[in-house]
Amino acid sequence: MPGADDSLVYTRQTRGGNSTIWMVTLAEGANARQIASGHHASVFLRPRA
Repeated sequence: MPGADDSLVYTRQTRGGNSTIWMVTLAEGANARQIASGHHASVFLRPRA
């Protein structure tokens, strides 16, 4: 997958205590940060292997 090393990982904790994790590319990062902030998500750079 091209650009996989430049992915961002987002986690979102729900009221029930469950976490949702999803990834976007850095190119999508700015828009995804706005979406994440609206959903009380935390943003992390994906750890490199």
